[in-house]
Amino acid sequence: MEVTVFDLDIGIETLLDVDSDIAGNYLALTNELNVFSNYGHVKLPFAITFPIIRRLEDHRILVIAARTKGPENAHVFNLEGQLLYSFLVGDGVQDVLVHRNKIVVSYFDEGVMGMTGPNNSGVAVFDLDGKLLFGLNDTYKQPYVLDCYCMCKHGTNRVLLYTYTDFILYELNLDTFEVTGTDTPEAFVGASAISSNANQIFFHASYHHKTDFFCWNRTTDTVTMFSHYAPGLVGLPNGYFLSIGEKSFAIIDAKGMG
Repeated sequence: MEVTVFDLDIGIETLLDVDSDIAGNYLALTNELNVFSNYGHVKLPFAITFPIIRRLEDHRILVIAARTKGPENAHVFNLEGQLLYSFLVGDGVQDVLVHRNKIVVSYFDEGVMGMTGPNNSGVAVFDLDGKLLFGLNDTYKQPYVLDCYCMCKHGTNRVLLYTYTDFILYELNLDTFEVTGTDTPEAFVGASAISSNANQIFFHASYHHKTDFFCWNRTTDTVTMFSHYAPGLVGLPNGYFLSIGEKSFAIIDAKGMG
């Protein structure tokens, strides 16, 4: 397993969230509302509670408040830090992916069972302007997604979703919104991070193995446990994971280990 650490020059500030690709091209939001990137930094005009930051595919900046009671909790800024528009993605946001010119938002149980909104869908898909395009629970009534534990980009136009209560691995096509579901082995039940490399699916931090990686080879239907890392990872494409510290982040290459 290879780990590459990126130390950020942010002074006394601390990181709240980081978005990065596997090469280390990043956006990082600090507790002082500064957004740092490979090209400099800008300051956001207002605070956002429990923020999740993502780069939109046209280089705008998306910041979502994971918890909300208000009408709008997703905010899009330009590279100068000016607010362009806001929209509602709902309460209880677990994770956010930007893929195929779409914003994929997953939710934990308090959101799914909470206020009326896109969060009741378990997983929702928006266009880059904030228009709701798809909701998983709204479209597929059974099995019901109470919590999406983790998700990752998968290929050029799909995402993988690891969901509770039945720990089904959904594959969502972002062009057609077709969804297929597969039961998963019990070895990594409750895992909190996922990545994929072709037909190898990597999981991290299960209920009973808090720091272990698992590789599920879907061709042979075999599971291998390997290596260790502290919990709290976020899945990146192609067998990579992201770890976020107070003043640095790390890219973890897990592919080929299973």
